[in-house]
Amino acid sequence: MRFFALLFIFVFAAVAAAHAPDFCIKNAVFEGNSVKPYSTTTTYFYQGTVFDFPDGSQEIALFNPGSQHFVLANPEKKVATVLPFALIEKAYLKNSSEGLKSPGELSRFAANPKFDTTASKKEHVVLSSKILTYQAKMNLNVKPEQAAAYANFCDWNAKMDRTVRPASLPADARLELNAAMLATGGIPSEIVLSIGEDKEAHLVKSQHTFVNELSEKDLQRIKAAQTTLDECKQVPLEKYLRNQK
Repeated sequence: MRFFALLFIFVFAAVAAAHAPDFCIKNAVFEGNSVKPYSTTTTYFYQGTVFDFPDGSQEIALFNPGSQHFVLANPEKKVATVLPFALIEKAYLKNSSEGLKSPGELSRFAANPKFDTTASKKEHVVLSSKILTYQAKMNLNVKPEQAAAYANFCDWNAKMDRTVRPASLPADARLELNAAMLATGGIPSEIVLSIGEDKEAHLVKSQHTFVNELSEKDLQRIKAAQTTLDECKQVPLEKYLRNQK
């Protein structure tokens, strides 16, 4: 199956389904007290489809809830793979089940998290425990449809990551955070993950810049990605991952 046909499915689903107003999230992730991000990502929410561009990577991810699958593509190597929601859900459930039986306390907690939420406020979500704590500063100046679209993408992206990287920590703790953030009606401007307690805690911070409209340059980048996808050959996930090495 060539990607021209696949793109038609994406476009048709996007037009047929109700979608949030277009917007963009620019994300930077920092480890510990570093002031230099170790990864940056630009994510476009465009006509019901999400285009996720990790900066410095050749990979592009596309997500559309109407089509019920992700597409991962490497335009440089001209390969792509399709991940149906059913496959993603199965991998997520397997990952969580294995996490519950893990000898590692962190994995077991991530698969069945028990958070204290008493410190949470609408503008500052807090999910705390002795093992893992999330703190999220919320941007409430967004439309409800945008917050819902962002949360839905984050949920499926977390599950999808466990399909591609089955050794990752279970996604259940992150899914609880996503639900708590959605309940505020906002989108996070910053998330801090603390693993462990006090001075021994390992910190990961992500900063999220919300852009309420797409520029002409953004639209050109999306159009270029759509055009490039038609040159990609669809392959099974295992072969796609081997091509990434």
